[in-house]
Formats: sequence, C-alpha cells, structure tokens
Amino acid sequence: MATALDIWQREQDQHARHLRLLRDRFEAGLRAGLPNIVVHGAGAARLPQTSNVAFPGLDGQVLLMALDLAGRSVLGRRGCSSGSDRAFADAPGDGIAQCAGCSSLRFSFGATNTKAEIDEAVRRIVHVCGELRA
Repeated sequence: MATALDIWQREQDQHARHLRLLRDRFEAGLRAGLPNIVVHGAGAARLPQTSNVAFPGLDGQVLLMALDLAGRSVLGRRGCSSGSDRAFADAPGDGIAQCAGCSSLRFSFGATNTKAEIDEAVRRIVHVCGELRA
C-alpha cells in the first residue's frame, strides 16, 4: 500500500494535467457542436476530472436516459433535483438562466480515458442532443 501511495504522489501532477486536458477537450468539443451549452465553473479553479454542463432547452432527466441508451455513462445529479429552481434563479451574476440546473449533467473522466474516447463521447452527446431537439 505504501508503494502505491508513493507512486500516486509522484504521478499526481501528471494525472491532473492529463485529466484537465481531457476535460478541456470535452468541453471544447461540446461547445463546437452545441454552442448554447453552459459549462458551470468555466474559468474558475475546479477539479480536473469533472465537467458540469447545462443543455438549455433540454430536460436533464430525458437527456440522461437518452445518453444512457447511447452508451454514455453520466452522473445523474441535476441542479433542481430537490424540485426547486430557486438556487439557480438566485445565483448572483453568473448568467445562468433560471432552472439551468434542470438541464445540467455532470461528466467524469478517469486517468485511463483517451482522447479518442472523449471525441466519441462528444460525438454521441451532440448527436443525442440533436435528436432530442428535432
């Protein structure tokens, strides 16, 4: 166990850098295919392995199910899961429309994910969003 901890400590910065690159590639790809998305926390200090994205005009639960059927695993925590949109309506100055949380999904990345997997995930997400909007 101590050896594993030593290796992890030595490689921590490299893993964080890799995850940040994957997250940024994912978000850039989504923005290119879906220009109206909102990336929560963009520009702020945040964890490199997660991305929380709002898809305005789409219901998060419907999108979550459609992505699951398309083979993409997504964390299903929505911003308005409590049934209240108040937290988003009261958010100061961040430009997030009321109930953006209802269309928000959180995506996670791991150290073994590849650029090709990120590109495929973006392709599927953009496709599913297009189908839902049609």
